[in-house]
Parts: sequence; structure tokens; C-alpha cells
Amino acid sequence: MIYAHRGASKYAPENTLASFNKAIALEAGGIETDVQLTKDHAVVVIHDPTIDRTTAGRGKIKDYTLQELVALPNGKWFDPTFSDDKIISLKALLDWWKTTTIYLNIELKSHRYNDRGLVEETVKQLNTLKHLETLTLSSFNALYLKQVKALNPNITTGFLTKKQLSERTLRKHLDYIDGIHLHYKAFTTDYLKRVHGLGLYLYLYTVNDDVLFNDYLQTDVDGIITDDPTLRSSLGIDD
Repeated sequence: MIYAHRGASKYAPENTLASFNKAIALEAGGIETDVQLTKDHAVVVIHDPTIDRTTAGRGKIKDYTLQELVALPNGKWFDPTFSDDKIISLKALLDWWKTTTIYLNIELKSHRYNDRGLVEETVKQLNTLKHLETLTLSSFNALYLKQVKALNPNITTGFLTKKQLSERTLRKHLDYIDGIHLHYKAFTTDYLKRVHGLGLYLYLYTVNDDVLFNDYLQTDVDGIITDDPTLRSSLGIDD
């Protein structure tokens, strides 16, 4: 499975409907995106804890209401042709996703403010959907994933990590994780075998080099997250 990282973020501003639609146009199998908690405890689609990098505004997500955030243009920083793109809510993302057949991987961004209800509010919105088989919630925070499984054991969960986790650590989390999302630089085929041996899947992030991309596809890795889903087609590979 090839996931477009924050949408097709090489070709359109990250975490916008433009980047998600571009991912579909480029025939990615899935999209990866990020959510945060707003001042009024709504859920918004954005990667950074601040709006500084991707909007003309300044400040922390937690200091803005959802209404204030979704009014902010979120694409001009990438290219003026995307000046009309704005930050979107989780609800807007899910409304869009329901009209597609693409897989969805939502990262629950982990920091102290998000501890106040990001997991609960996200799962609450997901529980309104009929089909969750093609959706994954991921996080660097294992406690978030434990909360997810307590609220809805049918949601697939992926544990994000920058390094290989010991078998002891993996076993500790087996009750509430279904897979590992590993930084590609930490990947080895031996580790893949160990993860699979525990009944977990393994995704790699964020792979943008075509040679490495091809190398990983020759293994039994379950998914690759990339800014450029055309790497798959350029290598003559169907998703």
C-alpha cells in the first residue's frame, strides 16, 4: 500500500483537499494526514502545533477556535495558485473521504494540549461512519492508541517510531497496536521479520528516494508513506 504523505504534498500544499485530491489523481492507495485539537476542543487537520509555516497567521493551534482556523488560507505558501485552499476540519475531511475509495491514515499529534480530548473527539467522529476497515489511527504516543482501542477496538492502530523497538516493548503494546510505522532509515529485513512474527504490519515513512523506494518494494513491507506517489508508477508498479 502506497500512502501519500499529507496528501500528494510534493505537488500541492500539505493537508489540504487539493493535496488529497491530487493523491487520488496520482493513484495513491491511501493518504496520510494529521489532526490537532483547537481552542474550543474541535479537531482540525494540520501537522504543526502552530499556524506559522503554512498560513500568513501566527500562533498556536490551541489558541484558535475551529471557526478561526478554517477561515485561514493554507496554500499560498506553497504556490499562489493554491491561494483559495484553507485549513479544514476533521469533519470536512471525513465528509470528503466518504465520497472516495482511498485508504486513510490519520496521525493523532501528540503533545500536552492534545491530551485533553483529541483521541475522544476523533473517535467520536469516526464512530458515525459505517465502514472503518480502510482507516488507521497512528501516533507516536502509545497511550493515545490504547485509548483508541478502549473506545473502539475495531479501529486499526499504528505505532509511530523513529527507531526499532525491542521485542519486549512491542509485546508490551500488543493489546492495542496493530502495526508499526517506522522511519525508513531504521528499517532492516530482520526487523521486518520480527514485527511480522508478532502479527503486526510494518509501514515505512517518509520515503522520497526512488532507489530506496524500489528497494523497499522488493521486501514484504506492508506499506510505504511518501510525498510523491508517482514513484510507484515511475517504477512500473501497480498499488
